[in-house]
Amino acid sequence: MSGLPVKLASELGDGDAEPKWLIEGLWSDAAVGVLGGEPKCCKSFLALDAAVSVASGRPCLRAFAVRRTGSVLVFPAEDPHAVVRRRLDGIAAAAGMSLGDLPVHVITAAKVMLDSRDDRRRLEETVAEIKPVLLVL
Repeated sequence: MSGLPVKLASELGDGDAEPKWLIEGLWSDAAVGVLGGEPKCCKSFLALDAAVSVASGRPCLRAFAVRRTGSVLVFPAEDPHAVVRRRLDGIAAAAGMSLGDLPVHVITAAKVMLDSRDDRRRLEETVAEIKPVLLVL
């Protein structure tokens, strides 16, 4: 096993300093991040709206342009599948789309434990198969 690649800060390229956006001004392309906030402040709705937007190319929250579209993979750990379906249907309709026309994939496993080697392997296989532009866990 080997360590992670490391460079001195002075050796880093200065390349393009402009961020590359997945959703303009809201989420950068290839970003890893956390949607945080108080309970019931619509974090799940924002994540689902971003999913529909990336899958459809329609602006997120009807305001933020999507710069790259494609398949989306969502794991809605906290909500029943029927609730997730109703929310996605509503968000898609508000964007002028039909959910059935969008490449939004939902992980239906009861749980995915990222500290479990087996679950990480299964998630990696699923991501490799679907190749999502956006992964929402």
